[in-house]
Amino acid sequence: MAEIIFEHVTKMFQDAVALEDVSFQIDKGEFVFITGKSGAGKSTLLNLIIKQEEVTSGHIIVAGKKVETLKKNRVPYHRRRFGIMMQDIGMLEGMTVYENIYLSILATGHLDRNAKKYIMGVLGSVGIAGKANAYPRELSGGELARALLARALSVGPEILLADEPTANLDPDAAWDLMLLLQEINRKGMTVIVSTHARELVTIMKKRVLTLVAGALVADEKQAVYNQKAMDIFEERRVLEERAKKMEKKR
Repeated sequence: MAEIIFEHVTKMFQDAVALEDVSFQIDKGEFVFITGKSGAGKSTLLNLIIKQEEVTSGHIIVAGKKVETLKKNRVPYHRRRFGIMMQDIGMLEGMTVYENIYLSILATGHLDRNAKKYIMGVLGSVGIAGKANAYPRELSGGELARALLARALSVGPEILLADEPTANLDPDAAWDLMLLLQEINRKGMTVIVSTHARELVTIMKKRVLTLVAGALVADEKQAVYNQKAMDIFEERRVLEERAKKMEKKR
């Protein structure tokens, strides 16, 4: 069953194309990588899913509902479907790991008298229960990544979105995090990871959507990192085709 559907989605920022005519669907329980170099449109795609950005044209459907038609007061409920692990949503430095997660759950209105037990359980599930009272600055890169993952999972999401989760990690910590994401997926959660970590994508052998200059150029199952994602000639082809389309419209 399709959990997320993109139908001919285009996103423009003024005159700049972020995504162009992108179509795909992701089924419930899938593990999907979104690959491409910086500026390819990976983060924009994730932001559109959670309605952090608005589509310019096309449709995005999540759990049977068109995201672009959601009323403002329904957007917070839509976002509660997602555990969000993004670089620009860091931990608050003046709070402990436990307090950061407590605040995240508080924002969803799901806190109850068993909050402490629940939070410690989530931290335990990612292997850092012993760091509950540590501050973000006291954590290693790998521990901080696990804390961010714990916060994303603490809201009880149906879908996990991770934007470049291994960007600042050494190879061992990056691999450990990928194994955690794989285990989460095995338990039934849909996992979508944007990354340009070629080695990890190749080892994991999951479905890979490849973006080049905002265009979806490949959708492959059990794939290795698609070289098109880093191919300057492929990017040139996409940009030339886009320029020709713009010229015809004039």
